[in-house]
Amino acid sequence: MRIGRYQILEELGRGGMGAVYRGVDPDSGRAVAIKVLTGGNQATPRQRQRFAREARALSKVDHPNVVRVWDVGEEGGRPYLVLDYHPGGSLQESVERGTLLPLEVAELGVGLAAGLAAAHAVGVLHRDIKPENVLLRPDGGGLLVDFGLAKDLTRAGQTEQLTQTGTLLGTPGFWAPEQAAGISDAFSPATDVYGLGATLYAALTGQPPIVGESLVEIAIATREQTPPLIRSLRPDVPQSLEAVVMRCLEKAPEARWPSAEALGEALGSYASPRARSRRPLLLLAAALSAITILAGALTVWALAPPTAQPQVATTRAPASPSPRTSSGTSPLVPNGPQGEAYLGLGIVEAAAGRHEEAVRLYRQAAALGNSNAMLNLGFTLGSGRVGPKDQVEEVRWYRRSAALGNPEAMFNLGIMFERGKGVAPDGPTAVEWYRRAAEGGSREALNGLAEIYMTGRVVPKDPKTARSWYRKAAEAEHPRAMYNLALLLTTGLGGHQDSEEGLVWYRRAANAGEPNAMDTLGTFLAAGQLGVAKDPKEAVLWFRRAAEVGHPGGLFHLGLAHENGLGVPKNSPEALRLYRRAAELDNPSGMLGLGRALVSGLGTTKDLEEGASWLRRAAQTDERRIRDAARRTLQGLALNRGGGGR
Repeated sequence: MRIGRYQILEELGRGGMGAVYRGVDPDSGRAVAIKVLTGGNQATPRQRQRFAREARALSKVDHPNVVRVWDVGEEGGRPYLVLDYHPGGSLQESVERGTLLPLEVAELGVGLAAGLAAAHAVGVLHRDIKPENVLLRPDGGGLLVDFGLAKDLTRAGQTEQLTQTGTLLGTPGFWAPEQAAGISDAFSPATDVYGLGATLYAALTGQPPIVGESLVEIAIATREQTPPLIRSLRPDVPQSLEAVVMRCLEKAPEARWPSAEALGEALGSYASPRARSRRPLLLLAAALSAITILAGALTVWALAPPTAQPQVATTRAPASPSPRTSSGTSPLVPNGPQGEAYLGLGIVEAAAGRHEEAVRLYRQAAALGNSNAMLNLGFTLGSGRVGPKDQVEEVRWYRRSAALGNPEAMFNLGIMFERGKGVAPDGPTAVEWYRRAAEGGSREALNGLAEIYMTGRVVPKDPKTARSWYRKAAEAEHPRAMYNLALLLTTGLGGHQDSEEGLVWYRRAANAGEPNAMDTLGTFLAAGQLGVAKDPKEAVLWFRRAAEVGHPGGLFHLGLAHENGLGVPKNSPEALRLYRRAAELDNPSGMLGLGRALVSGLGTTKDLEEGASWLRRAAQTDERRIRDAARRTLQGLALNRGGGGR
């Protein structure tokens, strides 16, 4: 079956307006999603108008967090859209399997807010944001889809013919109050801020902010009732994240976050360093004659490049001269609007995979004194995306960016000096750059300083100093630093032992989404250790959350709980499944658990050969307890096979 030139492979879903198929573009081999207005010539004018609005809206928005439209056409009287294909399913499907971790929700929200702001910047309102209209990417990011109710703010006179006062637009439960009241002329970007907040609320709690038995009941409640506080439904959600989301749900539009980018900034203050390093920065291009493509109200979103993990050391690094104009005579204002515009264009090209063009634009922005462009340029050249890796050039551009006060560049310089990339290894200089980055507000640098003293990689090992830096990073809400500080406090390494404070930091780290902390906290609760009362049910809660993000220890411990009925009913097949997932992630305990399960027939028929294979792998681990247990099991299995047992 074909639609246009596209080969149809399978139907993905069908709704009131149309159907969505998975297909392939024979010209490029690209997998695509094809949305077809199934009514064809029988479709109502309103349906055809809505379909056309979606095509028009998507064609205007170019952002990594908004689904991309590749083609628009009509086949046999049936209009169709060709979109990016994303096999990860929707947020709604994910929520139906279980609520997301607070950290996951914050990171997801940062990206969606950026995509929403990009739509608003070109005059497009979505008006129907809900979990069903958010697709999940493999990296956990989200994409806004289904702009069928989109409103073009620049063509209000035409679109208002389609939206009369008293018509309810959107989805019950995720309506903004002005939508529930049918006041279409009150719709604004604040309406979408409400919808995104309601979507994040559902991701955290498993339900919309407003529920009811009927459409009328939901409409009235949306206008008159305050949604339940998130923590009343899920106490482990941090108050700071709850406050950000609940502000989106204020009745009065002016009481909500003033813009999608403001919401993204607020979520970014909670999200992990990885999410914040990718957080978009609004770069307004104001009528630059040299860049006509950015004329008007175009908003470009700059994504900082991913940075390497910390490792560091101390000596004052030489500063680079301030950048000048191409004539070399007049100093430039760092990060001025023209440089920001070139940087934004470079980011767009990089997102599309056109790295050579991105480098050209970064160079233009760097020549105008833009420190973020220098940072991006250094990273791109050093990563080998435009030819052989050139880490000498990478260091040079980081130096220039750092000389303009960019803390991310300082942090990256610390990594380069610590690891000897592009420069000779120099521990003291690495530490100095980490210190300068930390003073500039980089909590990754704070954690990096802790790690370098903890491991003794390029400076003498000093647990006491490491503990001090871990505390500073933890107080700056770095999740991994919280966990490591808890570990040092409970063991007494680098100072006095304080299990009570250690437990506080384990909980804070777990609530911040640190999987090691979730798993460790679960083990304390399961065994009643570290001064906490034994609580198998809460232990399972933490094991499950660690398992949901693929933590091997969480998978193993959740399997152990299912095998023994600790905090959950016994479920041998589920225990076997979890042991296998842990083992496949090279977790020694998982290998041991899977091997024992297979040779004993736990949740399956006995499989002595595969069981013995996993036990042999466990017997080679560096963990003595696991190694010895696996060897004993193998010896018993050999005796039974030799007739010593039946």
